[in-house]
Amino acid sequence: MMVKNKLSRIKAAVVTATMVATTLAAPVMTTFTSVTAATKEVSSLPYTLTADGVEDGLRQANIALPDGTKKGDTVYLNFTTSSKVDAAIGVYGFGTTSPEDGAAKGGYWYSVDEAFASDGKSSFSCEVVIPTAMVGNPTKIGVGIWYPEDNSKWVLESITTDKKGEDTPAEPDIPVTANNKSGTCEFIDNKDGTATIISTLSAQYTDILSESADPTQFDYTLTLGTDEEDYAPYKDAEGNVLPAYEEGDPINSHKFDFGGFGIDDMSNIRFQSFEYTIKSDDYDMSTIQYGGGINVNQGSAADTEAAKGKDGYWYNDQGTEDLEEFADAFKEHGIVEDIHSGYEATGCGSYAEITWDVPVGVQEHVEMKDSNAVGFQYWWGKDDTQSTPNEDGVDLGYTEIPEIHLVSCTATYTRTMTVPYNTTIEGPTGSKLTSGSDDTNQTKFPLADLELGKRDKLSAIKFVVTTTEPLDKFVGGFGISLDAAKAPSLAGDDPNWYQPSNFAVINAEKNTFEVMWILPEAIRDAVYPDGEVLIGYWYGDVAGEEVSSVTVSDVEYYIYRTQEEELKTEDGLELPESIDLKVGETYDLTVNVEGTTFSSSSESIATVDENGTITAKAQGISTITVKTPEGQEKMITVNVKAAETTPAETSATTTTTTKATTTTTAATTVDPDSIIDWSRVLYGDVNLDKEVTLADVAALSKHVSARDLYPLINATATENANCQYDEAVDAADSLKIIEYKMKSITLLDLGKPDKSDCPMYETVKE
Repeated sequence: MMVKNKLSRIKAAVVTATMVATTLAAPVMTTFTSVTAATKEVSSLPYTLTADGVEDGLRQANIALPDGTKKGDTVYLNFTTSSKVDAAIGVYGFGTTSPEDGAAKGGYWYSVDEAFASDGKSSFSCEVVIPTAMVGNPTKIGVGIWYPEDNSKWVLESITTDKKGEDTPAEPDIPVTANNKSGTCEFIDNKDGTATIISTLSAQYTDILSESADPTQFDYTLTLGTDEEDYAPYKDAEGNVLPAYEEGDPINSHKFDFGGFGIDDMSNIRFQSFEYTIKSDDYDMSTIQYGGGINVNQGSAADTEAAKGKDGYWYNDQGTEDLEEFADAFKEHGIVEDIHSGYEATGCGSYAEITWDVPVGVQEHVEMKDSNAVGFQYWWGKDDTQSTPNEDGVDLGYTEIPEIHLVSCTATYTRTMTVPYNTTIEGPTGSKLTSGSDDTNQTKFPLADLELGKRDKLSAIKFVVTTTEPLDKFVGGFGISLDAAKAPSLAGDDPNWYQPSNFAVINAEKNTFEVMWILPEAIRDAVYPDGEVLIGYWYGDVAGEEVSSVTVSDVEYYIYRTQEEELKTEDGLELPESIDLKVGETYDLTVNVEGTTFSSSSESIATVDENGTITAKAQGISTITVKTPEGQEKMITVNVKAAETTPAETSATTTTTTKATTTTTAATTVDPDSIIDWSRVLYGDVNLDKEVTLADVAALSKHVSARDLYPLINATATENANCQYDEAVDAADSLKIIEYKMKSITLLDLGKPDKSDCPMYETVKE
């Protein structure tokens, strides 16, 4: 379970004291050394101030403030005393963490002149607002007692703070994401035994080297004005090329590898946006300008760096000057039009969550593998609460922020998959989840209620989550029982259980959002029908305040229910081995199994429609293939002869009736080499339409996602699909076809047949 570390936010119940007009000496801006000569330095509480009426050093002290105290915070000094005499508590200044030269001597002293009356009470609090005009942030507060009763003791029991939003996420004025938002999904019933599901979720980056108790929290320093190009590789005396950048060198950017987000199977996803949490220890981030970049396919329409004549493999946001300078190069390279020119966030305070969108035109070119990365770039920032003169001595009205800190990163991604589907089942509702304990933060639903058959498939599950108010962040997890005998390596150490990495939903716009879990193919084939499915709630918050409970208000299961009864191996499909027709005649094949497909090896000789009607077109031999959704297959040879002078149309019908048995289906198999039509071999032409297009990618992707439901047309199609020459038809072959369509490789790189009689290569242009 993931535990979230929250920034400290302590609120105190305060007894308001009446401020009295007391004249205190107002020291000038000076270093600590002159202020603390007769003043006690106090690092821990409680501390007793003694009023003996003689030595000021006993009745005043410089007291350490709680860690993380910042400008603009409200500090409460909580006192107790035995004195019944009215006295004044004076606050005379603050020690700061100024970046000025004086910091080497312990920092600067920022003077104030405030007093608070005790009103003769035995316990009281003084409320002090820390000025925002000071340079740096406060580390100590100077406190003294004026006009006390002789020899009385005043105990500063504690110091509490109200951050006033300084250490919680501000609401910066930045554009919200224009891309898909997490906690949304779309379900499309394709009416052919499949559904296309589009699910958008988020994932937090985990730094395995982080020293934090929560590895999703880290601290990378980004330094203004120093980028990667300042660290160009160089050659040493022996001619070895060495990187100029070393860990810890100042730089304005940081990259997050895709693998760190823990997303299982990235082959079907597209990144939509990245949310970064930034903070500043010493400055108010009044304005922050930033950009981003991401790994893309080399030379693609998103490779801005290749267009600039560099090595490439990278998209970068472009400043206005670069857009003008490289306009012609981008046009010549065919760079996508929706290049970002950077972002500007205002009113960020000292802590903010800001978003970088992956341009829509770039998304399809992102190279999805664990070692690739996304980058955040700090371009410029200013603090309007501080003012620094320029080189000419003119007051700018602001201070440039030399560095910021990057402390977390969350990716939002959309997964799109076509899965087996024909039935929706609603599950139990109203389960309350409370974070903090494994006894309450998760719920398990029994799969036995679904009555899954041996060949049924559970493809996806949708959980509808309801909250009292829209959440800024929801972090949870999924899990499901597996049949150990079928469990793939993806399941991990426990062959009886699969639980992928945590997911997140960020910036929910409503009190209700949808979490769609699309099961990986290998997992849905191994689901244990009498097991359980889990959803967990590890953490959630609104405006930095933790939300303890949520409700799973609805559950829907998307299932492919077996359409046909189990068939005995010896029964098979009761169809003829061959049919003799004359040109113009038709023949009806009737199979009483919904979703059965029919295809012809040579439509110029004989066609077959979706209802199984064969039409003879010309003399010759064609093979009709009949396939059921459950893998039964029959091949029928159609012999077409010339029509007679007065052709007589004939019609015949064959009906197959399946039988209810409990034995396992065995599909008819044919040696692929025996039926390859080498005259139609064109590597990449998976759908046998005599050209290589994205339609072939779609056909191959469906086949790889569900081989039984989407078999390739015949052995020729299988040969055409094997673009990797590895005897396996898989997603790697799809990527090769995509590379060809992107002109990264040539048609011959997809494969050239060994046979000499392959006319397709004589007509297809490279």
